[in-house]
Amino acid sequence: MLLSLAFVGRAQDENQARPSTPPPPPSVTGAVANPPSPIRATTHPPHDPVPVAERRAKEMQTRLGLSPEQYKGIYDAELEFTKVIFQQRSAQPGGPRPDRDKIMKANEVKDAKYKTILTPEQWEKYDAMRPKTPPPPPLAPGTPPPAAK
Repeated sequence: MLLSLAFVGRAQDENQARPSTPPPPPSVTGAVANPPSPIRATTHPPHDPVPVAERRAKEMQTRLGLSPEQYKGIYDAELEFTKVIFQQRSAQPGGPRPDRDKIMKANEVKDAKYKTILTPEQWEKYDAMRPKTPPPPPLAPGTPPPAAK
């Protein structure tokens, strides 16, 4: 019995001392572990606002049933807004943070354009589905309000 325990202990020591071997490569006939994504091969550069604006406009077209003229107007509004977003987010690492006021203003301009493009029914549907920005937290007592820009 002692002899069998000695063999088990020695086998464990040898397994720990051996370097682990890498897994065998996938077989030629087998499935590829991580096939290249067809989407990645055709995507635009990460700082291109055009595909983002197209995707958002197509989503609005699907959800709101836009006419071709409405789609063009929504796409133009989204492209302008997306350019502002990308400009604000392209700050150097460690540099200034995105200007939230500029982004909020651009969003207000976009919504004003949406309101002129959409029918009242479409606007109600859009307004119900868009995210709402929560109000800023209340100031602590004795804290002066932020300076207006």
